[in-house]
Amino acid sequence: MPECESFEESYWTADSQYRKFEDYAGALAALRDWYQGFFRLVGSQLSAPGRALDAGCGHGAIVHELLDRGWDAYGFDASKWLIEQARGFSRDTADRFQVGQLPDVPVEGTFDLITSIEVLEHVAEPVAVLRALRRRLKPAGRLIATTPNRRPLIPWWDAETSDPTHVNVHEPAWWRDAVRAAGLQVRSVTTFVSVPVLWRAHPSLARWIRLGPRAGPGILLMADRNED
Repeated sequence: MPECESFEESYWTADSQYRKFEDYAGALAALRDWYQGFFRLVGSQLSAPGRALDAGCGHGAIVHELLDRGWDAYGFDASKWLIEQARGFSRDTADRFQVGQLPDVPVEGTFDLITSIEVLEHVAEPVAVLRALRRRLKPAGRLIATTPNRRPLIPWWDAETSDPTHVNVHEPAWWRDAVRAAGLQVRSVTTFVSVPVLWRAHPSLARWIRLGPRAGPGILLMADRNED
């Protein structure tokens, strides 16, 4: 990842899209609503609840959602400030969050599921990161990641941004090759779009919709660790 300082308080409260939230609790609640669309998109691809890790967990919404679904879930993020917020939110879940910067993984053990949502575009060496995550998967464990699509076919959904922390934005075929180079078995590489606005009315309306191999502004990667 870029230097940890890139993701400290100002990133979350002034520089990025997260500045629209007044406080951590409000951001966490809204993001949990938003990620209902993610879980509708990938839910059929999840195994029975086991041990899970969210790499680059941000506010921790994915961790909280997985806990509520019966997973033994943990998360880590490069931002010390944000992890302090997550740990201070609830005593019951404080030990679920740690500070860590990929490719290092600060949570001990191996996992049935690793998620990494909108993180890979921030890392300097994506293949090294994917290899590090592979090492922490159990045999037959699954990695699910999302990242922007460099050239979506729908022009008004341009995934290019001015975010200076986006240092690796590529097309789906590039990520397919990267996943294979990391020693993972590609399950699927597809694109998607997250439907705006509706999730604010009610989380049941949150939708992330598949758009085929190239069209959408987001890329969804699913890969497994072969049993070995």
